[in-house]
Amino acid sequence: MSLPQIKTLRLNLRRFAQHDADAFAKMNADPDVMADLGGPLDRPASDAKLERYISAFSEFGYGRWVIENVDSVFLGYAGIMHRPGDHPLGAHDEIGWRLRRDAWGFGYATEAAHAALQDGFERSGLTRVFSYTAADNDRSKAVMRRLGLRREPSLDFSAEYDPGGIWNGLVWIAEEARPNANEPCSKRK
Repeated sequence: MSLPQIKTLRLNLRRFAQHDADAFAKMNADPDVMADLGGPLDRPASDAKLERYISAFSEFGYGRWVIENVDSVFLGYAGIMHRPGDHPLGAHDEIGWRLRRDAWGFGYATEAAHAALQDGFERSGLTRVFSYTAADNDRSKAVMRRLGLRREPSLDFSAEYDPGGIWNGLVWIAEEARPNANEPCSKRK
């Protein structure tokens, strides 16, 4: 399936490919970047995550997008992943982002996540997308607020994350504006 690239004012979003493995692994090995998920990933774990991101587009038609600047430099990712029913929230779609440390503070996460959400709603037909972060991740909470996501404390959850430990997630929701408020919040048929 050939998918379009997404262009924003300052960024290019494209599908992940095998040639992204080194830049992706370098970002995932950074302790500052990975602090909210228990620490850095080793190369095999990073490569496995890359494979999940590559296959998501084939399986669902959407996934995480590589974020590049206008010079085609890898900055990180943003996009929507489908989560299976064994997740504490059940089956759902989740928007997330992660940037190299030197790309923080420029608004790239908000710009890219906004474009990815718009694509998810318009091209992929999603109507409800979750986002979650740790309570101490003020940067991600700020992105969620700038995106206009609605905080939903009743859905907060805890989960075990490798390399061990419990992660507590605060949940936010993005919903596409729909003409019929009684329409179910799920993927359109």
